[in-house]
Amino acid sequence: MAAHDSSTVDLGLPDVAFVVLALLSVALAVVAQLLWILGFDMTGLDAFAPDVVFTVVGPAVSVALVPTAIAAVRYSRRTAAAVGAGVLAAALAVAAFTVRLYALCGPGC
Repeated sequence: MAAHDSSTVDLGLPDVAFVVLALLSVALAVVAQLLWILGFDMTGLDAFAPDVVFTVVGPAVSVALVPTAIAAVRYSRRTAAAVGAGVLAAALAVAAFTVRLYALCGPGC
């Protein structure tokens, strides 16, 4: 009987594709941020909500939902929570950084 090395992890193509999806969703935080800013500005809702809601939090939560939902279906709840927290933290960092670029443009941009 062959010995089984428990320190190795068997990563299949679906697992690699899931990681790529999670990274892509973090990169799409910039696009989601632009859509949230335009949507809130065009509807006038920006007068009723703090800027951080539609410039940082909303876009980050939006892009974190898809990988979290897929992880909930494919993996355990604990893994889904970890994926959701990781993608949300990364998307929040990206959105918090890029919102400063919009601030450089000034009002009415």
